[in-house]
Amino acid sequence: MGRVRAEIAQRFSRHGHLYVENADAAVEQAVAAGAKITVPLADMFWGDRYAQLEDPFGHRWSIGTHMRDSSPADFSGVPVLTHFLTKEPRP
Repeated sequence: MGRVRAEIAQRFSRHGHLYVENADAAVEQAVAAGAKITVPLADMFWGDRYAQLEDPFGHRWSIGTHMRDSSPADFSGVPVLTHFLTKEPRP
């Protein structure tokens, strides 16, 4: 029965995001409760420590902690975002 629920949830679930004080501890707690990591915890270019997980019911979650403010220069290697930040034509 649990597998069927997970397959149904995968088709109909939404993605939740949690901003927490300590992403490392929250991810560790989620894994201990049965979640599997789908995007490993890392420091992201936009200034958050961030990970994505899937819980035992198939719901997808992201967890993040804001570590630093970012600037337009942080997005220079992301073509679509560079376009929006600088108004330059897309390559």
